[in-house]
Amino acid sequence: MSKKPIHIELSLLNYKDQLTSKTLDGTTYLLDPVRKKWIILTPEELVRQLTLLYLLEKAEPYKRLLSVEKVINVNGRIKRFDILLYDSEAKPKLLVECKNPKVPITNETFNQIAQYNIALKVPTLMVTNGNETYCCSIDFNSREFSFLDEVRLF
Repeated sequence: MSKKPIHIELSLLNYKDQLTSKTLDGTTYLLDPVRKKWIILTPEELVRQLTLLYLLEKAEPYKRLLSVEKVINVNGRIKRFDILLYDSEAKPKLLVECKNPKVPITNETFNQIAQYNIALKVPTLMVTNGNETYCCSIDFNSREFSFLDEVRLF
């Protein structure tokens, strides 16, 4: 484990053929496989949907344990996380923040997901813009984090 960010290659574009889309009145929509509804295609939404497909493949037995874009209260402020994966005991295991591919992953991105994690207390955090992906493990007892060289789902 490392204190320096370690880039993880997910090859999210390999999942592009699994997307279901439709176009109505010039607007393209993607079918969200978790929420079971059509979502307007934006660059960030494309990253979110490709990440979901990756997680659905890797966490096959637990695919019912994914939450997408849910509202949370962080210190009295309403926030919305991107993706949260729970384990078989319904404990949060992986919190994911997705960004537009043109938005670089910076300390600000990690600060954002860390703010969400104040309320959620998830042991593993992942940030991605589809081009760059980083994952870190949180030790709540020592209040330290370490970057991981792979996405650890469980």
